Amino acid sequence: LRAEDRRSTVLDPASDGMRLEVRSPGDVESLEFNAFTRVPPGPGQIEVSVTASSINFADVLVAFGRYPSFDGYKQQLGLDFAGVVTAVGPGVTEHKVGDEVAGISANGCWSTFVLCDERHAVTLPSGVPLQEAAAVPAVAATAWYSLHDLARISPTDKVLIHSGSGGVGHAAIAIARAAGCEIFATAGSPERRQVLHDMGIEHVYDSRSLDFADEIRRDTGGYGVDVVLNSLPGAAQRAGLELLAFGGRFVEIGKRDIYGDTRLGLFPFRKNLSLYAVDLALLTHSHPETVRRLLTTVYQQIADGVLPLPPTTHFPIGEAAAAVRLVGGAGHTGKVLLDVSHHGQSTAVLPPEQVAVFRPDGSYIITGGLGGLGLYLAGKLAEAGCGRIVLTSRSAPNAEAEAAIAKMR
Repeated sequence: LRAEDRRSTVLDPASDGMRLEVRSPGDVESLEFNAFTRVPPGPGQIEVSVTASSINFADVLVAFGRYPSFDGYKQQLGLDFAGVVTAVGPGVTEHKVGDEVAGISANGCWSTFVLCDERHAVTLPSGVPLQEAAAVPAVAATAWYSLHDLARISPTDKVLIHSGSGGVGHAAIAIARAAGCEIFATAGSPERRQVLHDMGIEHVYDSRSLDFADEIRRDTGGYGVDVVLNSLPGAAQRAGLELLAFGGRFVEIGKRDIYGDTRLGLFPFRKNLSLYAVDLALLTHSHPETVRRLLTTVYQQIADGVLPLPPTTHFPIGEAAAAVRLVGGAGHTGKVLLDVSHHGQSTAVLPPEQVAVFRPDGSYIITGGLGGLGLYLAGKLAEAGCGRIVLTSRSAPNAEAEAAIAKMR
């Protein structure tokens, strides 16, 4: 819609659907609530009243207009959520109304309500706080899938975790530590590296310098590492691959080089290396049962005290622009959460289909307007709320036309 045609309305977040969207990709200040009509969940779906959602780096890319786009597909903001089930669709057996759940949905979780495949959400075990649970799904499931399902870590492994102070990094460190691995981690600033030291990580390096590879070789007597969990692009990716020992496993969780179709030489693979790429959002479509298993596992590990909840920073969802800038500038550790209030009132933009096509202060001209078709169209325009309708014709109106015009008035 053009700016002058946009309409907003006041909604009750306790009962109305509102979703945060970016009006002008690239301008984070254009984040705004858009109204949507809640619909009953379909077969195998649940509806959740969202308590909190987290900010992943993909959300930063969407907000700044840098997320890879595909024809006919619009990436929504917010992949993971925590909240309370408000409705269940036909055939749902795992959840009931009132359950506290957390999970993943591609339908946009920066919202008051979200629809979700029942396999992409789990009921929270006792002891896992609802307000913090939204920090877990995407990062912990990604880390567990990467390290256990793909890299098959064992207590004898040396594991390099890039960007260790971020959300996935925190989860990966906890998972590798629980498995008994020797951990090597990088971070991009002295403050973040100190955070890693404070977590008890002995081997900490600078992710913004390629020196990490030589320093790790030095610290391991030339051995290198068995597993690399990589999120660094370009030359750092190649350096990590060459750092792997015989039989090493390289797990790529970044997107830039993949969607940029970056070339990768095969020579390092002479050492019987394995390379994996992980996209959790894609996994929800291709292997939903795997996603259910991952979520069940990580939340139970948290409830049992094996894995810790990540450190969190909370913002009201109305301050999402500031939160996105914080994550985009790498000014946080752990996870940044958006808290969704269901109290008071909020203003939201109406979707185009709910905005009147014709304006009461506009003028509309119908040429040949005194004929049968012209008068029919004029009647429909009048019913639609047009302000002024101008009928032009080469002849004066007859009695039938006069009657039709009088009826419109």
